[in-house]
Amino acid sequence: MRRRGTSAVAAAVFLLVAGCGGSSGDKAPALAATPTPGPAHPHITSPIAGDVIPATAEFGDSRGAGIVVTGTAQAGHKIVVATGCGVPNCSMTTVTNAAGKFRAHVSATTSAANHRIAITASYEVSDAVDSDQVVVTIGPMGSASSGTKHHRRKKPQPQSSQTPFPAATVPPPSSSSTSPSTTTTGGGGSGSVVVIGDSLAQGMQPYMTGALPRWKVRVDSRVGRPLAEGMQIFNRTSIRPGTVYAFSLFTNDDPRSVGVLDAAVRESVERGGCAVWATIVRPPVGGVSYATANRHLRQLAATLAPRLQIVDWAAAVAVHPDWVPGADHVHASAVGYQNRAALYAQAIRSCGA
Repeated sequence: MRRRGTSAVAAAVFLLVAGCGGSSGDKAPALAATPTPGPAHPHITSPIAGDVIPATAEFGDSRGAGIVVTGTAQAGHKIVVATGCGVPNCSMTTVTNAAGKFRAHVSATTSAANHRIAITASYEVSDAVDSDQVVVTIGPMGSASSGTKHHRRKKPQPQSSQTPFPAATVPPPSSSSTSPSTTTTGGGGSGSVVVIGDSLAQGMQPYMTGALPRWKVRVDSRVGRPLAEGMQIFNRTSIRPGTVYAFSLFTNDDPRSVGVLDAAVRESVERGGCAVWATIVRPPVGGVSYATANRHLRQLAATLAPRLQIVDWAAAVAVHPDWVPGADHVHASAVGYQNRAALYAQAIRSCGA
């Protein structure tokens, strides 16, 4: 929910920038062959995580800024750069040049107490491991020390040249649609839940009503959805008291992006009040497994309990490998999806208690 003055900030920022162009998880079997490398993972080079960007418009607790975002990706591809707000120019599409570099000028507004915003860069159309995200702060207007190079920390160089990440070639179950879906089912009474996810959320969607009788269940899912896109949807969702927010994300993301996952989980708890996430089942990508990400999710659950509930899908599949019988070692059988829905339902009830 935005505080008073946000719309004024949005208008000011728009005028400012208008016209500017722009597995299994823990115990995964070894891959039979080395996969063909896909597009280079997008990488935001500027700004970097932790930067303070001086506001160009400020009304009370609300701030806005125009931000120049630069980065690298595969040459000749369309890149979407977004800050997640609903103002024109908060999302820009640009094309990488022959050297694989891109540049976009985007708006950002925030009324959050910490004035932090997330900037994401992703391929316009791809099921690849295809997103990068940095979290920056919009500082007060006239912040002399904000956004200058000599105050920035050096950002570690990306390792994609050493361990290229392949496209996520795993297909969805034949019974699932490949288009985005938003479905409301069930009745009121016991609670309300919003599920934001990928093809795994799509697969368990038909079983959620039976797993949560008398609950209002809303599922927004898309095959190949990356974490950044899912969090943009969450940030556009109006938070309602008593509603649980559940996520089925990160299976389509770089397993090394644990810091980005950490920020997303913490944001979901801070903004939503209580959130549900799941550990990842997918074979190693580029030789890197999701075990570190899964351990971190369990650690977050211990730290943020009871506001964070974890569905330990990786542990469940390790005990019941028949739930994920396909050659991709990612998508479940009908029985698997039914059990995944039941595990989510249990966590959702605990979150809503």
